[in-house]
Amino acid sequence: MKHIVVENLPFSYAESPTLRDIFTLLNPNCSKMTIGADVIADNVLRRYLQEKIKIRKYFNKVESQISLTLDVWTSPNRFSVLGITCHWIDGNWQLRELVLDASELKGPHSGANMAQHVLEILNEFNISEKIFCVTGDNAAANKVLGEKLGLSLKNFDGKNNMLGCVGHVINLAAQAGIRTLALSNQSKEKDINNVSSPTEDMEYQV
Repeated sequence: MKHIVVENLPFSYAESPTLRDIFTLLNPNCSKMTIGADVIADNVLRRYLQEKIKIRKYFNKVESQISLTLDVWTSPNRFSVLGITCHWIDGNWQLRELVLDASELKGPHSGANMAQHVLEILNEFNISEKIFCVTGDNAAANKVLGEKLGLSLKNFDGKNNMLGCVGHVINLAAQAGIRTLALSNQSKEKDINNVSSPTEDMEYQV
């Protein structure tokens, strides 16, 4: 199960004939193995729920504020996934981080819809009153997300504590600079090509 989760493999991988051939080669008794995709899925869900309870109990003891980073991306099987990572300082003054959630975002990628999803996750882990800052990319929807969270979270300032990702800003600036340089070089090459050689219009007389 751990191999399938860590390597991001489909649950049906457990039913692969070649995988079972490898297991049988290592241990002939594995030829009777009947673990399938449904069993793997049930075990993963059970383990997730067990760890979720442990994490919730741990956060009840966390005294520092908790900040979030989040982003939406499309999974290989074309699902919209909202990933939420939390960051905090533990009792030993060590910076800690944990992937809090990475689940399907149903509906539009609007700030209001994302805010509703984030609030549900925060309530599940009982950390709604500990949120300090939230960092996302510079999409317009994240401004609305910050505003909605500010209205719902007791200690969160939706205007000042909703932050843009510095890495994303630098990336956008770099791309804009590269495009400008490319256009400038194209313009220079065009000007050079339009300049006639000094000898092209000369007529030589012998």
